Amino acid sequence: MKVLKWLLVILVANIDRDNVTEAHVNHLMELPGKTPGITNFVKFQSHLNLYLLEIYNFTVSYRIARAWTGRLPSGHKLGFIGILSRGEVDMAMAAAIYVPDRKDDCDFVHTSYRAIFGFVFRVTSDSSASEASLMAPLHRDVWTSLFVTIFIILLVGLLVRGIYFFTKLSVSGSTSRDFVDIFAALCQQGIDPMPRNVVQRIIVLMMLIMAFFLYNYYTSSVVGVLLSTPVKGPRNIEEIVASSYKLSVDDTSFHRVIFRERKTSNVERIYDKIIRLKRGPTDLPMYAPISTAIPFIKSGRWAWHSELTESFSTIAKNLNALEICDLRTTSGLYESAYDNEFAVLPKFSQYKEMMKISFMWLHETGFVKRGLTIYRSEKPECFSGISVFAVGFQAVSAAFYVLIAGHQELF
Repeated sequence: MKVLKWLLVILVANIDRDNVTEAHVNHLMELPGKTPGITNFVKFQSHLNLYLLEIYNFTVSYRIARAWTGRLPSGHKLGFIGILSRGEVDMAMAAAIYVPDRKDDCDFVHTSYRAIFGFVFRVTSDSSASEASLMAPLHRDVWTSLFVTIFIILLVGLLVRGIYFFTKLSVSGSTSRDFVDIFAALCQQGIDPMPRNVVQRIIVLMMLIMAFFLYNYYTSSVVGVLLSTPVKGPRNIEEIVASSYKLSVDDTSFHRVIFRERKTSNVERIYDKIIRLKRGPTDLPMYAPISTAIPFIKSGRWAWHSELTESFSTIAKNLNALEICDLRTTSGLYESAYDNEFAVLPKFSQYKEMMKISFMWLHETGFVKRGLTIYRSEKPECFSGISVFAVGFQAVSAAFYVLIAGHQELF
């Protein structure tokens, strides 16, 4: 039987794999999870090709390409599409996105893998960047402000008691009683007996008002979450650009290509927002792999663009149940019409009909579905219900402003 030459595509241009040879190809394709430089739909197509290898018992010789496509000023086509257009191989190991201007370069034979390009991000409360629960209802800055305020109130109480003592004026209760009154006011348990001194009464009144604000904002936040629908976040490119999310993209060659060419308005808008972003040394770079992007996605301040079906499995392993429930996705740089990945052959290939029949047989016998189960992951499901966000300082600052105004009245 005729020996077929096959093509392996390694996508990322800046990976540390300059010396990849035919001996490395099978090992790279068999690596579990997301492999830098190789997309999952390439692995999926390789998985199907292995079945064809068993069916037809042919010998494989690999031709390695580093990029999808490109064109020199002379018109010479580069990369994966260039090799196919010149008929330098018999088949392609990688699947390719159907783009109308590629119809003259190759034949699209069979599709069964639907890629999803989009942004993934986490929605959180504006007042909180960390997890909250019913046992931790207030954010750290609120707790800090509360303890500082109580400490200042105690100092004011001690100062007032000292002034009254040296001026021989009468003052009710004792220092220990002042502690009990402040604690009772904070817990809204009532004061009995009520202090007779006006200054002490003002202190107790301010504490009651502060406690009222704190409990009111917290209960309102919880009830609002229970009664409202889940926060959806941005739903399209326009909303993601207008949002406060900082943007980054997966470190792959097709992101670099589409940002260099910028053929659509969506790509232009996203590129402008990414370029305008002032990044510090601790921020997510413009191009970042999934391992680097995970902590930033969890923070709720970053949206990361990738081929989502190959990123969901890694995301699900690194986010807890509450974080998964806060996970959202939106449309990406590619239009939905370009989501389907096709097995491709050189134009007018003699193996076209044979491969059509073979891929259809793989589909009918369940091998395609088995490959999809291995290489294509869906968005992780939410099993934890709703999230309760901690109340931040800006939500309860009115309580502390009232206390400040009340203390000014004392003097």
